[in-house]
Amino acid sequence: MQKMDSGDLYKRVKITRGDGSKPHVLIIGGGVSGLTTAWTLCNSGCKVTVLAKQYAQRGAHGNEIVSEIAGALWEWPPAVCGSHGKDTDAQLKNLQRWCQISYLQFKNIADKFGAEDTGIRKRMSCFLFDRKLTTGGLKKKNEIEVVCDGFNDDVQGLIKKYNINTNPAKKGYNIVEGYEHLSYVVDPGNYLHWLKRLVEDKDVALLQGVVEDTLYEEAPDLLKRFKADIIVNCTGMTSRELCGDEKMKPLRGILIHAKNDGKQFKKIESCISISQRDADANATAEEKRKAEEGRFEFIVPRNDDILILGGYAQMGEETLEWNEKEHQYLERMKAGCVNLYPDLAKAEFTDYYYRVGIRPFRDEPRVGQDDKNPKIFHNYGHGGSVL
Repeated sequence: MQKMDSGDLYKRVKITRGDGSKPHVLIIGGGVSGLTTAWTLCNSGCKVTVLAKQYAQRGAHGNEIVSEIAGALWEWPPAVCGSHGKDTDAQLKNLQRWCQISYLQFKNIADKFGAEDTGIRKRMSCFLFDRKLTTGGLKKKNEIEVVCDGFNDDVQGLIKKYNINTNPAKKGYNIVEGYEHLSYVVDPGNYLHWLKRLVEDKDVALLQGVVEDTLYEEAPDLLKRFKADIIVNCTGMTSRELCGDEKMKPLRGILIHAKNDGKQFKKIESCISISQRDADANATAEEKRKAEEGRFEFIVPRNDDILILGGYAQMGEETLEWNEKEHQYLERMKAGCVNLYPDLAKAEFTDYYYRVGIRPFRDEPRVGQDDKNPKIFHNYGHGGSVL
């Protein structure tokens, strides 16, 4: 993999105190962005306090924070399941830089601390397509060959290796192109608990609380109350109200949880995904519906026991409830994955069966200093870049 100097990724703002003591940073938000920011700032020599409405808690099925629900497969931008709205060359360059640093960090964490503790696992990831790649898709493939380990684009070999259903009589897929590479899957529950322990060991204070009004109104009081020098906002979707950011849009994701214990079918150790052709003017009603609802099929082994099946990316949907009899989202997801990998017809499901989360989508992630208040920094809006 190409090495990258991360020094040019960020605008560096030096924070100093007259008495020479550590600068104190208050982070709002206790999900993966908030805790990762806390870890990074601790390593930079800052004192850090995190204020969050809720943190990840073991066994909180049905009451998870958004970061716990994510499928959490590392993927080179733009993501299969919901790229950012603009995807300009400049924006993609930033996203790709961040992703490359993440790839190296996940590798280092997994190698040093192990999967059982951190929830980070090395996985081969196979991406399949029902059409020839052109322009952006071909560019992404060529970039992946350079930046990721284990790249392989022998399509027929991949179909055989992953036992992909290509039989039209059995609703198989017409696979035209594909590739695989080494990636990382993060079990968010384990990872968030590991992050919490990590930052607590570095004397980060994890406090519970909420910001009642807008961040701009509350900032002076928050800085004074916590004796902080700056605030870093990592609140995700809440930033729509907290900062008046109308660019934030809810992107509902739905995932099914199946057992992957090797009893009903051979244990799946790699990630498999198929991206289907966008609907055109001559598409059938079903094809148009799929395109509008952001349909794609993926099979991701989250950990040693659980398989994630998906999926949907539904822009503008911010309720966690729907009428399954009318929409049949779960049945369609399950059927699509079975068509891709027929052995899943025998799958047993976990007691909680599926999970729904609202990704914090923004046309461009907001990372950096606020243009109104120089004591506020932002790190949110990454929800279009994760599976």
